[in-house]
Amino acid sequence: MVLHILLIILKIIGIIIAVILGLLFLFLVTFLCVPVRYRLDASMPGEIKESSAYGRVTWLLRLIRIDVSFEEQELKWRVRIAWKSFGSEPQKSGHTDTEKKKSEDRPVKTDVEKTETAKIESEKEEAHEKENTDSKENRKEQRVESSRGLATIGKNHHCHPVGKAAADYRKWKKSLKKKKELWRAVKRFRRMWKKSRKVLLKKLGDLRR
Repeated sequence: MVLHILLIILKIIGIIIAVILGLLFLFLVTFLCVPVRYRLDASMPGEIKESSAYGRVTWLLRLIRIDVSFEEQELKWRVRIAWKSFGSEPQKSGHTDTEKKKSEDRPVKTDVEKTETAKIESEKEEAHEKENTDSKENRKEQRVESSRGLATIGKNHHCHPVGKAAADYRKWKKSLKKKKELWRAVKRFRRMWKKSRKVLLKKLGDLRR
């Protein structure tokens, strides 16, 4: 049991040491392989007072950045590590300057322009209200017309079956009359046929004798 516990403790210590060594190795590899980039710009048109210089050093994808400038015989520097920055030059706030410029560029409305805009808005509101009222009236008229049409359709629908039944009854009567006449004609034809047959049979008997 004691040996087992000692082995577990040694295993944990070995894992911690391996992790630390791996991190150190990664740090050394990044430090040796990632290059340090720098940029220098300088100009001196005439005198030393008018000279200016600018320098920048970056490392590890600009995670560490150093800016140094010399203008008007003043040295300014700024260091930025990740998201924190410090130095002699204060951080510029670009948003405030742009907002100030925008506010200055915006034209100031006079009282006359304000009254004109208010009149235009009131006219637009009145036109919108008129359109709403007209649309409501048109809808009412359409509803009244549709109700009238439905009423006339209902009347026609009620009257139509009565007329149809009367017409069907008349047709049935006519067909009955025609059938009766045909039946009478058939009966007459049968009677005539019987009489003619009797006459023919008598004549044939006389001839045989």
